[in-house]
Amino acid sequence: MNCFNCLGTEEYGTQIQKFEPLQTGATCTSLTPALCTAIAVNSLNWNLHGFHEYYVTVKATNRAGLSSQVVSSPYIHGTQKVTAGKVIEISSVVSNILFLKTA
Repeated sequence: MNCFNCLGTEEYGTQIQKFEPLQTGATCTSLTPALCTAIAVNSLNWNLHGFHEYYVTVKATNRAGLSSQVVSSPYIHGTQKVTAGKVIEISSVVSNILFLKTA
């Protein structure tokens, strides 16, 4: 079985990167079995725009040439840098909720 991935601006789209073999990177350290893939943002011919939605499609093709595709949930490329702030714990009435107040 051969597995490939692509990157697009819509579900099943290939606008940013055409289908290429799966690759390792970050937390995806092995492709045997093919349980993950990685796309290096700096290897793309197109810069991802901040806060736009992108989709990864994975296609598996068997020896008979039959293929199946699955698409990811939207990835929103965040480019805003982290800002300093304070974490303030609120009373137990709203337990398990923390609010962030920037300085």
